[in-house]
Amino acid sequence: MLQSPLLNPDKKIGEGSRNTRLIVFDIPSEKVIAEYAYRFDVAKDFDPNPKTTPDEMKLSGVAFINPTTLLVLERTDAVAKLYSVDLNKATNILNSKWDDAKTVPSLEAIADPATANISVLPKSLVVDLSSLEGMPEKIEGVALVDPNTIAVSNDNDFDSEESQYDAEGNNIGKGKVSQILRIFLAKPLPLQESTVAKTSELPLK
Repeated sequence: MLQSPLLNPDKKIGEGSRNTRLIVFDIPSEKVIAEYAYRFDVAKDFDPNPKTTPDEMKLSGVAFINPTTLLVLERTDAVAKLYSVDLNKATNILNSKWDDAKTVPSLEAIADPATANISVLPKSLVVDLSSLEGMPEKIEGVALVDPNTIAVSNDNDFDSEESQYDAEGNNIGKGKVSQILRIFLAKPLPLQESTVAKTSELPLK
């Protein structure tokens, strides 16, 4: 998944767009076999901070649930939500005019892809991470442990704002730390058995 919309045809359009892309890569053939449009939530509805702008919306993680369903991490720095998306219900735009840089308007410039007969990936909210107590900011990683358990991690950017280092280069600052947290779901996800991570013995918070 592309973290942000392409700057297509320019930076202003890209940073204001709600349309990004998901590319499906087939490992055995080493070829791209599908492409879908993903539509961000409205930035100020997603993150109530009045200073939130569209370019703060990011896709920072994705996990395989089953052959037709993905778990997607949509976020700003302060707010993160996990959605499931159904590939079967979206339009495959691979090798269409939307892959041609000469197409006007571009996919990123379209206010509503439905007006161009594009069905974006349908989203179903799994969990609003920002509603959970103790959840750090900048959630940027997600993994599936079992059908009822999701693991997420934050990015502390190497604690760059408050870093202090000892003589051996170890960070001894008291700023933000990276964490891995487990989330237990009331309703299990329809996981394909082979996708379950074998990490449940790890000492997760």
